[in-house]
Amino acid sequence: MIIKSDGIEFKELKVFSRFVYDNDLIGIIQLSEPLKDKTGSILIKEHVNIKESAIKKLESIEGQFEPILKIRVTEELLSRLKEKLAVEIISRMEQSRVQITRYLYQSSSSNTSNYKSFIYSSINKPWLVLYLYDLMYYKLDFFHYIVDMAVLVLGVVIQKSYSFRYVNRYALLSGLLADILLSETEDWKYPYSSDAELAFVSNLISSIAQRLFLPEEIYIPLQKQVITGIYAENAKPLDMEAVRKSPLMTLNLTQTNSETEVENESKADCIYIVTESLKIARFIMECNKKIDDKEKISERIILMLTYNTVKGTFDPVIAEPVIQCFKEYEKVVRKIRKIAELENRCLRPPSAWAYPKPNATQILCKDKVLTCPYFLSGWDINIISPQSAFGYVGTTLMPGNYPKCKLEKELQQTVKEIGD
Repeated sequence: MIIKSDGIEFKELKVFSRFVYDNDLIGIIQLSEPLKDKTGSILIKEHVNIKESAIKKLESIEGQFEPILKIRVTEELLSRLKEKLAVEIISRMEQSRVQITRYLYQSSSSNTSNYKSFIYSSINKPWLVLYLYDLMYYKLDFFHYIVDMAVLVLGVVIQKSYSFRYVNRYALLSGLLADILLSETEDWKYPYSSDAELAFVSNLISSIAQRLFLPEEIYIPLQKQVITGIYAENAKPLDMEAVRKSPLMTLNLTQTNSETEVENESKADCIYIVTESLKIARFIMECNKKIDDKEKISERIILMLTYNTVKGTFDPVIAEPVIQCFKEYEKVVRKIRKIAELENRCLRPPSAWAYPKPNATQILCKDKVLTCPYFLSGWDINIISPQSAFGYVGTTLMPGNYPKCKLEKELQQTVKEIGD
């Protein structure tokens, strides 16, 4: 199956037949060009609903015609494919490997099955329907991965009620497209090795989304989803050449009036909300790839999200409702919040480093600023192995001796008040 800007093309009769039967398209599917045998006689006319008898006839004379079947994209065809996509996405929402996703939808007091009609209406571009169906049919694992991202972005957005038109739609679609260029690679299974790699993919998909006439509420968040300074340790480098081989790179469309989006009355605010929600979802997905201990993965990710929200990486107005979904982690969240707040009070930022996270009891000066008023002499800490930045945003603390910080006294008092 080949996806083109004006339809679908099959070059094998068996693949075409399977497509028809799998999607119950008997009596619905049409050709955009007539199918002829090798003598020039017409076997199936264009723009005519194909019956089962016609397919059986083709199977009986296979070899007597060139099996190039160009499919006309009709509303009935798109409707059937969208139905298939919506069912598969709902199923993935309910069984997502990203544990946090399930928490977000449970806390929103909405049944995931209620989203079927919303998903159906959101995937409203013919080329996107065809492209997503192709991924679902041939690369199901990758399709599930981009769906995980999409429903996670949507899960972040629905924690608050917004009056902006289509904000949920834009959230879902931005998540579906965020990593869609990785379809020809295995890189989606691994974390990005740097924010530069993420910026490369983000800029590329944003420019493609703009070329394919998607609205600003989608292509701007795609470009701005990069988390500056995201930490990666021993990550697999991105195969940039394989990324450039994505079929989306060569897809071109001609804009029609029906593709023009309704003007959003609060476009800037809507763009900001989708962008911040996409960044939070990106962070959660990247952490999900990196953390080996899956038993406590939700707790660790929520602590990391809390820490980086207080540090200023994420907008608290959008991130806090996500954090509040996890009441069972309230005590450890209070600790990590205080740790981040104390680090933010550093007089020579970003020198203050609480150690060891997430249950820190000491604060050291990473940059060894001996002239700082908070410098505490005579109590150096010896770090014997590299310490990763908590939440993968920042830099590694290298082995060596580090002076202590007077902010530690307040940290110890907080630990005592909160308890274990």
